[in-house]
Amino acid sequence: KPLQHPSPLQHRNSLRQMVRGWYYPVVAPHRRKNDLRFRSQFKKTRLCMFFEGDGCRKGAACEFAHGQEELGEEPDLTKTSICIRWHEGHCRIPADQCGFAHGFKDLRQTKAY
Repeated sequence: KPLQHPSPLQHRNSLRQMVRGWYYPVVAPHRRKNDLRFRSQFKKTRLCMFFEGDGCRKGAACEFAHGQEELGEEPDLTKTSICIRWHEGHCRIPADQCGFAHGFKDLRQTKAY
């Protein structure tokens, strides 16, 4: 048999398997649900760039605010995830000044969680 080279897609997938330990080509349903919940925190927290110009085609389904009266407050994500540098022992920022949690005792949740 002649030597067959992997296609670019096969090569990319095999690299993902090596890096991550395993590659799932389809997003698992629980990950999709968590992603939607995370993204929903940002709904209507920024102005739609299309609304004031030519108008927004999405109408009420748009995830961006169509005017100041619809504009909501962005969630405070401070200390909602562990500081990677702290975890690796390299964070030089004191815990009270770092935007990330320095341990599980510092972790907090947003209203959506």
